[in-house]
Amino acid sequence: MFKKSLEAKSQQRLSGADRKKLKRTIKERFRNASDSEIDSILPPKTEITIVKLQNRVHVYGVEGGFPMFFDIDGRGTEIFPTVFALWKVPELLPAFILKGGEVSRFVIGGADLMFPGISVPAEGLPSFAEGEPWAVKVPGNPAPIAVGSTTMSSTAALKAGLRGKALRITHYYRDSLWELVEGHYVPNAGFFEDVVFEDPSLSSACQTSDSCEGVNEASSDQLNDINNKEEGESVDVLDLSSEANTSSTSQLDISNDLAEQITANVDDLKVTDEESNVEVHHSLSTQDVDALLDKCLLQALHTTIKDKDLPMPGSTLWSGHILPCRPSGVTLDIKKSSYKKLSKWLLAKSAAALKHDVVAISNVEVENQAKALATCDLIWLKHLLQEIRFGKDEWMKLICDNQVALNIASNPVFYERTKHIEVDCHFITEMIASECMAASFVYSNDQLADIFTKSLRGPRLSTSVTRLISVKEDKHKKEVVLNSVNRNHLEYTSFRPEKRQVEKSDQASDHSASEGRSHKTLEVAEIYKSSVHVNPIFASVGADTGKLFSAAEATDIVFRYVEKENLVKPTNKSMVVLDAILCDALFKGAIKKGSSYPTEIHKRDLGTTFVNRMQPHHVVTRGGESVVRKGALKTIQIMTERRQGNKKMTRVSGFESFLMDAEALASELQKKFACSTSVAELPGKKGHEVLVQGGVIEDLAKHLVDQYGIPKRYIEVLDKTKK
Repeated sequence: MFKKSLEAKSQQRLSGADRKKLKRTIKERFRNASDSEIDSILPPKTEITIVKLQNRVHVYGVEGGFPMFFDIDGRGTEIFPTVFALWKVPELLPAFILKGGEVSRFVIGGADLMFPGISVPAEGLPSFAEGEPWAVKVPGNPAPIAVGSTTMSSTAALKAGLRGKALRITHYYRDSLWELVEGHYVPNAGFFEDVVFEDPSLSSACQTSDSCEGVNEASSDQLNDINNKEEGESVDVLDLSSEANTSSTSQLDISNDLAEQITANVDDLKVTDEESNVEVHHSLSTQDVDALLDKCLLQALHTTIKDKDLPMPGSTLWSGHILPCRPSGVTLDIKKSSYKKLSKWLLAKSAAALKHDVVAISNVEVENQAKALATCDLIWLKHLLQEIRFGKDEWMKLICDNQVALNIASNPVFYERTKHIEVDCHFITEMIASECMAASFVYSNDQLADIFTKSLRGPRLSTSVTRLISVKEDKHKKEVVLNSVNRNHLEYTSFRPEKRQVEKSDQASDHSASEGRSHKTLEVAEIYKSSVHVNPIFASVGADTGKLFSAAEATDIVFRYVEKENLVKPTNKSMVVLDAILCDALFKGAIKKGSSYPTEIHKRDLGTTFVNRMQPHHVVTRGGESVVRKGALKTIQIMTERRQGNKKMTRVSGFESFLMDAEALASELQKKFACSTSVAELPGKKGHEVLVQGGVIEDLAKHLVDQYGIPKRYIEVLDKTKK
């Protein structure tokens, strides 16, 4: 059901009445589930979305989270939990235990579960009716790997000698429904790409039991003799010996005892990484993450974000600029900050310059009070630097734009109108007299504090108050867009970008990679072969009809024929008179019935018309590898669309025509854009496509042009997220 890629017809939130109806249907379908278990799968205070697929399946999930249930017919009569729901509540469904982890290969491959592949407990086959939902588990791993409906009752199965199909699989780990979630989420380390084994974290418990010793060896020895037979999409696995059944039964008991452990760990789902690189993750507090976000933003504004790239979507800003600027070995997660969401953080940065916590009035009293407070801070800072023996013992500068306040501070004589500020002025005067500090004047045009105390207009106000970045929220697309950057902002000018060793190594690796690719320069040439229409022309001039020609060589052949037959019009040298052979070669079968054939053709149109009547081929050369294929060269398609949870995803296909490997491209894009990537097979075995997280359609096209030398005319882009 979910073997092929899925496309959503619509997605919407459930209303309150529909939420209640869905929960009632789930309770009636799964009577063993308690209210608390259902609430853990579908929390009461979260939004529930419904995605309607083209195959009429309805998928219910938590907004921004995992798909939890799917309805086959959309009527609520055949509703099943997804593996994500079963990983939260493993005992939601009864489960068949496989005879070994190797049998899971067939289930994950899309085959139905056969009775010979099931481990029957010592007390006998459990009772079940036809059409009941059951799950599938691997011995030693409490996390289910598939879900389906029984094809017959337990009584009928015993009469059939436990032969035939036991479970019709509707959904399994690694199918297209599982891939709807961005990132390869698995519940434990026992889940691999093509097989599932026991959970290594639970193996210690298994080792404490003597009955578990040698189980894996016995199972592997028995499984070597399994005979696999395919019937349609089903795989028939022969019975194992009763010894293997007994050993697997002991594992079944252990998995049942430890099933509750997966519930506690399901919220910490791991992401499988295709590479074996391991980073050292440092635990950061909320304040540290906020500071790191601001630092990475300033680093990106200085190094990678150019004005010509604006406006820029928030997803591109995050994946292509913010994440690459994080320190080496540090994981930057926006959810661990005080903002929780990327949009809230960017909007907060955009509005930061407009929010102030202080309201001040401008007069001599306030100026002197502010100078007194600033002097105290300067003295404290100077003593601190002296204690740590840092810097030189020099005068400290106190800048003020009020000359009256400066004169009062430097003049020991006070008047009646300044008696109320005498204490502050005495303090400042003593500091100046002791040569601890010096007060200097600054023009108001250069005084940044005026934005708090004066009514500024025009360029002064825009220069002082303009926000560091300007973002706009698209409420329809639920995404923020970076519109502009104020590079005169104090926060921007005072920041000094770091030159990290990571960047140098990345540049070195990019340089070496570009040198490696320079030896494998891409060359694309369009060539043509003689067809039945132009064969007489080739035969007349003695050209080989089985040879491939370029457009220029083919044009030369037709002009040789014109010269041989002397078909140039005497009165007009730019025109060619068509004889019967040349007219049939150019227009036979291309002229509508009832229309007359042309008698002459212009020389500038002769070559193009002749080449269009030939069989197109193309040759692609990369390094020492060269491939010739029939037909015109197909373009690379880059498409961005929205998936479940209103998240963007970019698909790339057609690159194999340019001698590019799917796995290598996916790995390279994963490092380039700091996002998750995956490779999927196109329907009909027409090649592969690479799925990239986020909307990186423009950056991806530029990467293909710069790094792989793909001509721009062979790249097609389609952004389905824009309306």
